[in-house]
Amino acid sequence: MSIRSQIGSVVHKEIFTTYQRVYDKERPWVITSYITLPYYFRWFRPYMLAHQNREGSLIIREAFRELGLNFLAVSSKKENVREYIDSSKVKIVFGIEPNFVNFSKLYPKVTKVYFATGAYYKHQNDMIIKRTNEVNRKKHCSLQYSRLVSEHESVKIADWIIQIGSKYTLETYPEEVHQKIRIVRQNTFEFLRYDEKIKTKNFDPRTFLWFGSTGAVLKGLDLVLDFFAKNNQYTLHVVGPVEKDFQQVYENELFHTQNIYFHGPLNINSRQLLKIAGEASFVVLPSASEGGCPGSVLNMMRLGMVPIVSKYAAFDSIENFGFVTNDLSVEGLSKAIDEASKMTRQELLRAFAVNSEFVTSNFNSLTFLNDLKESFQQFLGSKFCKKAKEMQ
Repeated sequence: MSIRSQIGSVVHKEIFTTYQRVYDKERPWVITSYITLPYYFRWFRPYMLAHQNREGSLIIREAFRELGLNFLAVSSKKENVREYIDSSKVKIVFGIEPNFVNFSKLYPKVTKVYFATGAYYKHQNDMIIKRTNEVNRKKHCSLQYSRLVSEHESVKIADWIIQIGSKYTLETYPEEVHQKIRIVRQNTFEFLRYDEKIKTKNFDPRTFLWFGSTGAVLKGLDLVLDFFAKNNQYTLHVVGPVEKDFQQVYENELFHTQNIYFHGPLNINSRQLLKIAGEASFVVLPSASEGGCPGSVLNMMRLGMVPIVSKYAAFDSIENFGFVTNDLSVEGLSKAIDEASKMTRQELLRAFAVNSEFVTSNFNSLTFLNDLKESFQQFLGSKFCKKAKEMQ
């Protein structure tokens, strides 16, 4: 059995679903509901490179350490959670559903901070249903709704919300909870470096990349395929774990269209993906719901690409670095690509370097750590933070 299969088996058996770190017995505790495997497999590079949230979980632990808190992490999906730490010693409950809700009920008097990594769940569900219905009508098919989120009370229960995202992400929430929300910038993979010589030699202004995770319709792959199948002057690479039913519906576009290359999922450090990144000028993602600009786009910008995204997949002021689609339609995507295609080679080369520098400087491990600490300091108050600093 491969190491990766062994890890999958470990997860299935619910081993390693809790982790704790005691820095000082006198310190208060934070209880987190999130992923826990990174605390055990942080030295296993293939696992850690599968998603930047794995390094992100280590950064979250560091933020709480610097705030003077002992740390208990419990998998967000672990069943039958209980009161692990005496309530008098717990300062914060932090994380995602469903166990964020469960811990909030077990510790009702502590500060409860919801960690929102996507848009408001009702917005996401509405967009999944709307966009999937559009595809089903257009293609006379019956695609399943992919990535629907179960209803939960996290936003209502939370005293505060830490949101990975942008002003556009904020718009997806009910207005009455906006005052609870603090936006933070996520981390990206630090090892990704822009190589100007390689890019200059290999890039093609007519080559594009769609790079996403599951939820092909949610992430606008249907719109991208519909456009590029009819515009063979461009080349499109498709990288990601696309659902089987979607592959069947879009079989011709994915497998039998000369200017479209479907690669399936590729590791972020794979030679094949890095080769595509060297050739592609644009990363395109007309997604209907995201927690701001997703890591797939940010990491490709680090490698020197120009983003063409929906507002839901954008960071604030992205217009200075790329293009935003007017709406979630082939027409809206077409207009954005037409504008992007007017860029000269020299303009593209300047944009590659500027975009890489911007993401490298603004979406990294340190900015994520500092954004978290600043938010927590606001939530906890200066008196607590001063005492925590004295304890270190």
